[in-house]
Amino acid sequence: MSAGVTSKSPADTGEAAGRRMDAGWSCAESVVAELAHRQGIESDLLPAIATGFCGGVSRTGGMCGAVSGAVMAISLANGRKRAADSREPTYAAVQGLVDGFAEEFGSVNCSELLGLNLGADEGRAAFRARGLNRRCRSFACRAAEIAAEIIDRVSADKARASVTAARDDVLALGPGAATPLAAGERAAMGEALRRAGLPADDLDDERVRAFAFADRDGALVGYGGLEIHGDDALVRSIVVEPSRRRRGAGRAIVERLLAEAAALGVERAYLLTTNARVCFERLGFAAVARADAPPAILATRQAIGLCPASAVLMVRSTQS
Repeated sequence: MSAGVTSKSPADTGEAAGRRMDAGWSCAESVVAELAHRQGIESDLLPAIATGFCGGVSRTGGMCGAVSGAVMAISLANGRKRAADSREPTYAAVQGLVDGFAEEFGSVNCSELLGLNLGADEGRAAFRARGLNRRCRSFACRAAEIAAEIIDRVSADKARASVTAARDDVLALGPGAATPLAAGERAAMGEALRRAGLPADDLDDERVRAFAFADRDGALVGYGGLEIHGDDALVRSIVVEPSRRRRGAGRAIVERLLAEAAALGVERAYLLTTNARVCFERLGFAAVARADAPPAILATRQAIGLCPASAVLMVRSTQS
C-alpha cells in the first residue's frame, strides 16, 4: 500500500466515483476506490474489500453501498493505528457522513432509498426496468463528495492542532524555551545548519546571538539566531530538528526570535530566504529591495556572500 494525497476537489471526486460506476464497478467499490485514490492509497485490497457491501450489503437491504464505501474511506483516512487510540474522531466523522447523506436522500438504507428489495428476482427486474442504476450513481457521487469534504476538514483540523502543539512546545515555556548559546556551545548548532545545507561559517561573529529551542520536556526542537545592528537585526540560522519538521516548529522559532529582538530594542527584523518566501509572508514579512535596506544589514556576511544572490531580502516590524 502506498500513500500521497492528491488535490482533487470533493465535487470532482464525486464525479470520478460516478465514472467508475459507468465503467462497471458497483457503488461501494467505486466510492472507496476513488476516495482511496484521492488520498494517494493504492492497494491490491481495493476495491475488492468493498464488493460485499454493494447492493445494500450483498442485496440484504442493508446500508447503501455508496455510504458503506465512504465509511471505509473515512476509516482509511482517520481510523486507529493502535488499540490505545480513540475511536471517537472516526465515529464523529462517520456520523457526519451518515447524517449528511440521510438529510439529503431521506435514508442510508438501500431498500428504502430504492423502494424495492434487491434480494428478490422481481426487485432486481424492477431495478433494471426503471433504470435505477442512475439513481445509484447519484448516491455514489454524493457519498464520495460528502466523505471527501469530511476527510479534508478532519485533515485540516489535525494540521492546525499539530501546528498549535508544536508552537506551544516552544512558546509556552517562557524564557526557558530559548537558551542563549555561548561561543563554545555553538558547534552543535553549526553542525545542524550544515546538515540542512545552511551557512554556518559566521556563527562566531560577536554580534550573533544564537539560541537553542526546547520543548516542555527539554528535548531539542531547533536553533535560531539574531545578528544585531542597532535598531535592525538579521533573523538567521533557523534550523529545526528533522523529527520536528512540518509541524510548525520553524514558525514558532521565528516568532520567539522576533520577541527576543523586540526585548533587545530592535525595531525591524530582516532575513534572507531562497525557498520560504511564502512562509515568511504569512508571518508578516515583506520583500524589500536591497537598495532600500540599511547598510549594516547589507554588510553582513550572510548578505555579502554566504547566502546566494538569488535570496530574497524580507523585513517586518518586531511590533507586528
